Amino acid sequence: MAITGIEVRLEDSDEYMHPGPEPTFNESMYFNAYDPTSRVGAFVRIGNRPNEGHAEVTTCIYLPDGRVGFMFSRPEITDNDRFTAGGANFEVLEPFKSLEVHYSGKVVVLENPLEMADPRIAFTSNPYESATISLDYTAASDPWGGEPQGVEERAGEEFAKGHYEQLMTARGVITVGDEEFAIDGRGLRDHSWGPRTWQAPGTTAG
Repeated sequence: MAITGIEVRLEDSDEYMHPGPEPTFNESMYFNAYDPTSRVGAFVRIGNRPNEGHAEVTTCIYLPDGRVGFMFSRPEITDNDRFTAGGANFEVLEPFKSLEVHYSGKVVVLENPLEMADPRIAFTSNPYESATISLDYTAASDPWGGEPQGVEERAGEEFAKGHYEQLMTARGVITVGDEEFAIDGRGLRDHSWGPRTWQAPGTTAG
């Protein structure tokens, strides 16, 4: 694969985990989905930062009445062997064709999602509910992207060495408290790996 003259590598093995000795190495997958019939949407992300000893796990569920269920955590991890942390789990069944996404844990339920502008207040002044996500993702397009070859970023300006995205269908069930929603919709997934500095490029290195 070539993009604007840059050779890009993408293989079945890239659906799985990558080595990363760099202090800021991050490997993440992200999945979203929306069902226009049930009017329920969701996204889940796991970002492993094994050399910093933690993952970053985000779960967000958009309910049909406008409420939002949300959770973010930084659970401890000791390696980059799998995407399993903070109640979330991603499994590759067949590279670039079939994957599973699961979450089981608490979410804070926001009547007014804009309260998340102040997370401390949002997390302490709203109720919590148990939530589950169980979705089967099937490819709706070929993946786009990969790992550019022969391209080096300056130290402190890295933002993922490899990255690809793919359109998917999503089917399964989402629950929040005693509410259950059947999901038959579409979404997008991405997978990235490599050193990641969250600051904007140019702000940490001259």
